[in-house]
Amino acid sequence: MLDFTKEDFLTCLKNGERHFEQYSEEQKKCGRENPDLKKMREDLFAFAQAEKDKYVVAPTFTDFIRFDTDGDRDAFEYGEVSGYFLPRHRMTAFFLMVWLFEKEEYLQPLINTMWAILNEYSWALPAHMYGKSLTRLETDGYTVDLFAAQTAGDLAEVVYILGDKLPYILKARVKHCIQERIFDAVYAEGVRDFWWKRTKCNWAAVCAGSIGMAAMYLEDDDEKLCDLVYPLFDTMKWFLRGYTDDGVCAEGMDYWMYGFGYYMFFADVLKRRTAGAVDLFDDEKVKKISAFPASCLFGRGLCLPFSDSDGVIHLRRSMVNYIAERYPDLPKIEDDAINHNFCARGAERFPDAVRNFLWSNVSFPKEMNIKGTCYPYAAASWYIATSESGTTVMAKMGNNDESHNHDDVGQFAVCKNGTPLFWDSGCGNYSKQYFGKERYEYVECSSRGHSVPMIDNQLQKHGKKKVDDKDVAYAARDVKVTENGIFGDIAPVYDLPYCEKILRDLHFDRQNGVVTLQDAYSFTKEKTVVKERFVSVSEPKIEGSVAVLEKDGVGVTLSDNLGTVPTVSRERRVSVWGQEPDGSYVYFTDFEYEAARDFAVTFTVEEKTV
Repeated sequence: MLDFTKEDFLTCLKNGERHFEQYSEEQKKCGRENPDLKKMREDLFAFAQAEKDKYVVAPTFTDFIRFDTDGDRDAFEYGEVSGYFLPRHRMTAFFLMVWLFEKEEYLQPLINTMWAILNEYSWALPAHMYGKSLTRLETDGYTVDLFAAQTAGDLAEVVYILGDKLPYILKARVKHCIQERIFDAVYAEGVRDFWWKRTKCNWAAVCAGSIGMAAMYLEDDDEKLCDLVYPLFDTMKWFLRGYTDDGVCAEGMDYWMYGFGYYMFFADVLKRRTAGAVDLFDDEKVKKISAFPASCLFGRGLCLPFSDSDGVIHLRRSMVNYIAERYPDLPKIEDDAINHNFCARGAERFPDAVRNFLWSNVSFPKEMNIKGTCYPYAAASWYIATSESGTTVMAKMGNNDESHNHDDVGQFAVCKNGTPLFWDSGCGNYSKQYFGKERYEYVECSSRGHSVPMIDNQLQKHGKKKVDDKDVAYAARDVKVTENGIFGDIAPVYDLPYCEKILRDLHFDRQNGVVTLQDAYSFTKEKTVVKERFVSVSEPKIEGSVAVLEKDGVGVTLSDNLGTVPTVSRERRVSVWGQEPDGSYVYFTDFEYEAARDFAVTFTVEEKTV
């Protein structure tokens, strides 16, 4: 639905509705009265009341320079008194109180907060200024990053909806600042070409979607609006290319929610503005992307932990509600995986937080019946399946040159009924180092933190290598995905001259839930030492030559075909945003041997009685 000419799009705008209804009275009533939103309303009221009479304090210079001096992001972004995101949390809350709940006492705090945001030195984060935050004035060439674009979209929506409730000078400044900081930077001749315009990651949708929404809210002239929005369609095409043809988001579930969320919000505003003529959800691949989360949820909010995801998800109610209405034939998401809180720390995503109240008429089941499901994602080289006994296995081949990449080709994880057993180490703490050259020193990103082999203590490689003057990603080869498992040669990601083949074959008995993993090696070097590693977030015990892991009434035993006695070690990890994870360590169960014979290991999962 993105393939139409600029002239056709201009016609759609001219035949559309300049002053379209963004939210219906029925949606507003649902936001105010839906009993499923009781906790969300309580959280909102409490946060708004606590913040109503506080002054907005700008981040200090000391906090501003932290990213480029010691790599810390949290001090500037999430400081409790002067954090960058705090005014955005307040704007979201105060807007909802004024508009949805008609509490006029929050209008002045909203105006003051918006004024403070307009006075900010930069809407972009120091972490996104490409290393120039201390050497170039931001006003000499505004950076349009995720949050500068989001800020523009958020301010524009508030102005569009509240209209004359806001002072003229405030609305005029909003339009002026968005023109200067966003539109002039992105569209004016002679300015730099932002990398996110042609990228396959979440940035494409978040930046383009936010800018497009700001334009549709603020620009009255159809031809000018066409000039602003039409170029964004190419960026959205790039974004969709980042998903495989079977709808998989290699960046992980958190970034499915982030990137695809802004694609969704942009698509909804665009459809309204064009009176239904342009519908970006009228697309088979978009439907497959919408279906992706249902394959990644395993009970009690546990979700697929690949890439920079943390293994537990709280999906935005707005998104799953929209998908449920648009594609009623898709499985409904379980209620436990949906966020029921107004999370102050996540309220910088204004479209999410607002639409969580407005897009909320659909009810969701307490549990999803995932037993017997199977998702052989051949295009992504992923495999996700749940047995009739409730055991879930997820595995991937793929490559080590992905957005938010972890060195994890051949990785797999096992859980049962929402209990993680052998699992992924998850997402690390976002810092300059985490996204810099030190990234693969972190256990979360390194292959040492994933259930893949080490060859002579060598880890997997990442990025690309030169092959016949071409850049080729480190990737598995000869991959096959079936309904019973996944197979591939992962030797290329180790790039060792004596390592000819590592044939990893994962077979899953979809009836009783037994997982069998076989690795067949071909080395030209004698006495090559292989360490077969299995990662968990709970500590296993060794009983004879068997590793036993028990958690929440579920147990799994792990044993190999050689009678090898495994060892258990651990490494401390730090979860995203610097918070303590479920347990401060990631545990390694290792089988070490000289690769004279092929290796096979069996996972048997069962309920434990007390």
